[in-house]
Amino acid sequence: MKDLADVVQLVEYKSRFLPQSELAEEEAHKLYLQFGDKIAVEWPSPKTGNQWQLTSLGWVGFIPLGEGRGISLQPKVSLGNLFRMLEHAYDLRSFKLLEGLYDCEAIQEFYERLATILARRLLDRARQGLYKTYMEEADHLSFVRGRIDVLALARKPVMTTVPCDYEEHTIDVEDNQVVAWTLYTILRSGICTERAIPILRKAERVLRHSVSLKPFSDLDCFGRNYNR
Repeated sequence: MKDLADVVQLVEYKSRFLPQSELAEEEAHKLYLQFGDKIAVEWPSPKTGNQWQLTSLGWVGFIPLGEGRGISLQPKVSLGNLFRMLEHAYDLRSFKLLEGLYDCEAIQEFYERLATILARRLLDRARQGLYKTYMEEADHLSFVRGRIDVLALARKPVMTTVPCDYEEHTIDVEDNQVVAWTLYTILRSGICTERAIPILRKAERVLRHSVSLKPFSDLDCFGRNYNR
C-alpha cells in the first residue's frame, strides 16, 4: 500500500481540505476534467481557507494521479458490508466470489485482491485453452489457402504469390485484448504491492506474444457478452 501522503482518502459525500502544496495544479485539472462526476474540486480561495476542497460524490474506487499518487474513494460502510448489501438488494450471486475478501480495509487492498483473482482466473483459463474465434484475413501466400482473390489476381496476373482470402483461428480477439490491456494497466498503476506483482506478471506473459496490446476504456466493456 502507498503512504498516506501519496494517497488521499475521501469518504463518500464528505469534503476534505488539503494544503495547496499537497495537490499540484495539473492534478487538480485532471480531477476536474476527467473525474468531475466523481469528485467535486474547489480551488483554494478565501471561501475554502486557501486550501483545496475535495468532495466525493458517492463513488467507490481509486483514481491514479501518477507517480504512485492517487485518490482513494471510500464508502461510508465497510467494504464487507457494502458487498453484503449489494448481494441482498440485487441477489447478485456473482458477488459470492468476494466472500474471502471482506477483511480488506482499504480500496487499494481490495483492488489488489481483485487483480489477483483476475490473474489466477486467466492462468486457469490458459491451462484449459484461451478463447478463439475465426477472423477474416487477406494476404499474399506462397500456397492457396481459403479462396483466391480473383480480382487482385486479374489486375496483376504475373505473381510469385497468390492473393487469398481466408479465415484464421486465433486467440488475438477483442475479448482477450481487453484482458491483456487490463493486466498491462494494473501492472503500471503502482497500486498493487510486491505481494501481487509476480502472479500479475505471470498472467501478462501468457498473453504478451499472442494477443495484441491495444488500449480500451471502461466504456468498451459495457454491453459485452463474455463466454467462459
